[in-house]
Amino acid sequence: MLFSEHLVGDGQKMFEHAAKLNWEGIISERADAPYRSERHEAWLKIKAVQKGKFPVVGFVKDPSGVAALYLGKREGKDLVYMGKVGTGGRALSLARSESNSTPWSARSQS
Repeated sequence: MLFSEHLVGDGQKMFEHAAKLNWEGIISERADAPYRSERHEAWLKIKAVQKGKFPVVGFVKDPSGVAALYLGKREGKDLVYMGKVGTGGRALSLARSESNSTPWSARSQS
């Protein structure tokens, strides 16, 4: 997470700029809300949906299957770690994924 100075203005424009920088999104707060150090209803987390095809380079297993995937990306001859994505609350069957040789595609999430 990157903290920026308090900005007042066009939130849509700020969000579009964040998406162009491949940021996960922005967090905004109602300008008239009193300061509170914890999350509350005056905060909004607005995610930028990013799509792409990435090879799965690892996973996090839980009792019902796969809880998260570690993704990579080819850069020249190198395979570079790109991040971890959740399975969206629906665990993937590990047996199904091991038998499937088709590359997976996933959306970046957090």
